[in-house]
Amino acid sequence: MGEKGGWDPSSPQEYNWPIHKEPVFDPMNLPPLEGGDLSWRDKQERLKAEEAQRINQPKKNITDKNYINSLKRECNLLGFSPGTKKFKNCVMLSFNVNADLEKYKNACELIGFKKATPDFGECVLELRRKDNSVNQKATNNSPPAVNLPIKKEVVLQGDGSEGDNICQKYGFKVGKSDYQQCRLDLKLAKQQAEAQKRIYDAQIAQYNQQKRIYDAQVAEAEKRRKQKIGIDIINFTMGLASGKTLGQAAPALIGRPMLPRTPRQVIQPVYIQNRNYQCRYDAWRKAYNCN
Repeated sequence: MGEKGGWDPSSPQEYNWPIHKEPVFDPMNLPPLEGGDLSWRDKQERLKAEEAQRINQPKKNITDKNYINSLKRECNLLGFSPGTKKFKNCVMLSFNVNADLEKYKNACELIGFKKATPDFGECVLELRRKDNSVNQKATNNSPPAVNLPIKKEVVLQGDGSEGDNICQKYGFKVGKSDYQQCRLDLKLAKQQAEAQKRIYDAQIAQYNQQKRIYDAQVAEAEKRRKQKIGIDIINFTMGLASGKTLGQAAPALIGRPMLPRTPRQVIQPVYIQNRNYQCRYDAWRKAYNCN
């Protein structure tokens, strides 16, 4: 009701009148096409697959003669007569490296245009113009690219050590993981070399000590040898003095015992008749030897 009790046409709910609602159009739930077995959903899926295949195709060379001739044949099949202004416009509008008019053909055929007629060709070109216009607007309405400030790379400085100079010489950047690994490898190599040097120095010290002991033993042996030579000479001299012959006393010069003296046979003479005759008895021969 209105403010004065009259009828208010803006308030149909007061009389419980049903409110008319427009049905929601869902192109995917349309019935199958006339004269065909494909539903609208299957048709859309096929068009999507054809579009994906078209996008993945390699780009064509628009200056290639075969490509231009293929566009002419396409425009001729659309219903344009060769040599006419509309035919040339069709060829010019089809100059697109990814041009695929199949979806526009299908749409015009569904609308009701007959194939290979000028109206059919105009329909295809008009749909293509509108499609390109929509894509262009979507591109123009896209937010502008934000030019973010370029972050400058901070160049770290090394410590100037020998390891730092070697790693940077090999191309490793300070602060990077490969630089840290390079420094670690050099440090490990240095520690191993220093440990080997300590072992070598200890072995050299041990060798020098053993060499000193050896030299002392050699000197002591040489001293004893010289003393022995003096003793041997003294023993040799004493052997000669004791009545030994040179051959008997000679072994004493090389530290050996001297040979014993060879016994000498002594035959006492026998004087007979006032020493006029002298005889010796040979015990080995058992005979007398008289002069």
